[in-house]
Parts: sequence; C-alpha cells; structure tokens
Amino acid sequence: MILLMLFIFSLTGSRVQSLSWKYVYDFVVEGGSLPVSVIQEESDPAELYYSLLFECPTTCNDGLNDIVSIADNPGSGFIIKTTDNELVEPLFDVVVIVGDKTAENKELQRLRFKFIDNDDPDQTTVLESVWSTILLEVVNPPNLPSTVYTVVDVMDQNFRKQWYVDPLQVEFKENETGNKSILVRPVEDNTVDGDQQYVLVTKRMSTDEGIARYYSHRIINVLDNDVYGQWTEWSMWSECSNTPPFCYQRRARTCKRPTSVLNGNPVCDGQSSESKHCPCFAS
Repeated sequence: MILLMLFIFSLTGSRVQSLSWKYVYDFVVEGGSLPVSVIQEESDPAELYYSLLFECPTTCNDGLNDIVSIADNPGSGFIIKTTDNELVEPLFDVVVIVGDKTAENKELQRLRFKFIDNDDPDQTTVLESVWSTILLEVVNPPNLPSTVYTVVDVMDQNFRKQWYVDPLQVEFKENETGNKSILVRPVEDNTVDGDQQYVLVTKRMSTDEGIARYYSHRIINVLDNDVYGQWTEWSMWSECSNTPPFCYQRRARTCKRPTSVLNGNPVCDGQSSESKHCPCFAS
C-alpha cells in the first residue's frame, strides 16, 4: 500500500513538472494584457483550470479582482487582462493558480507576475527635448549567470521611435557585480501630438532562462514642446546658380510661432524651401 501511494505521488509529480509555459515578460502594466501559452506533454492533464490571488506588500486593496482578471484560452493557455483606472495600487504580485480540471481543480502550479500601476504618484515630468535626459540605474547582484538589462514600454509599440536609448542594453558577465546606467530621452518628433505618459520598465534576462524578468520601472510624463506654427511669406527667388548643366533658383520661408504663443517649437505643414530650374548662360 505504501509503495502504491509513493508511485502515485511520483507520477503526479512528474505530470506537474512537465507543464511548461511560454510568455515574453513576467509583468503586466495597468491597462494592458499578457498572453501566457502552455506547453503540455501527453501525460499532462487534458484540461487546466486557472484562478487568481494577489500578494501585496502589506494589505491588498479591495477590488483588485475588478482590475485584474484571467481569461482561459482553451488548448493554448490563458490571458491576464487588466483594466485602467485612477486608483493608486502599490506594486503587487498577480498569482495564477493552475489546477487540474479532471481532478476537482487540484492545484498543480503557481505562476507569479508583477502588476505595475500607471497611477503611481512617483512620476517624472520632462519636456520633449534633447536636453531631457534620464539615467536608469542598474545594480547587478552577485552569483548570477550572464545577465542583460534592457528598457521597454510594453504599452507602446513605437517606443523605439519615440525614445533615444543609450546603450540599448547593459550586460554583466557571470558572477559580475556592479552598477551600470542606461540613458533615455524623448525624441523630438516635430509633431503636435499632445502630452504623453510612458511606463518605462527595466527588465533583465539571464542565460539560464528565456523570460524577461521585472527589475524596476519609471513613469515618465513627456510634455509636448511642439505647437502649430505659421509660415512667413516666401522670399524672393535667388539669382540663377549658373552651374551647368544644373542651374536653378531657390526661395525659402520660415515657420514661426503665432504671436499669441510664447513658447514651443513651431510646426508647419509643407516645405521650408523650394527650387526651380533656370536657363544656364556662359560665364
């Protein structure tokens, strides 16, 4: 009887261990979602059950179930979905409990994901300018395999176009400790698109796992420095350049701020200069 019980325990244990998961990050930003795929062996349970619980630094706020939910994706895994609100929640863990539906939802595994609140009052505000540089510090602890740190905004697919990042990543060799920095600043896009909020997450990935882990985050509000401008009148056409066989004349105009606007980078539609061909003549 004892041998039989040990055999069943060992078999159950092997089934749990064979469950593996595929996801890009181990964190989710408020208002976003995170798909998680399951990789199952034939010996794994045919149907899985998912439920949520939350682990908070102190006491969890009421209503977290209204902010974070889980949707079953039959045969593929699940999706963590979050709702954007204006409440301030401390950094907490979303724990997904994986159960076996064929065994009365018996618990098999627990997966942890970090929830990042975009309403955190600790925010940085900068102007959309080449001078608005921010240093993101990274401290690598001892006894780690080779580890790479990078910065991402998972809520913005155009992050790389809207931010200058130098270097793109910092790397620590195995067992290397120390401090390194990543410089970021918003790119001047010469577009009147209003103020924007970004949640820049520093993530780390080591050589012994294929998941980007949460390290830290910074909420940055970028004030749009661009304003709608007005063109001046065109200048007079210049003299013919007389550079055979490509002789041309040029004229220009300037985009200026309206007199009612005191500050900002003026943006106008169209070109600031134009040219036309003119007859060349012998010198």
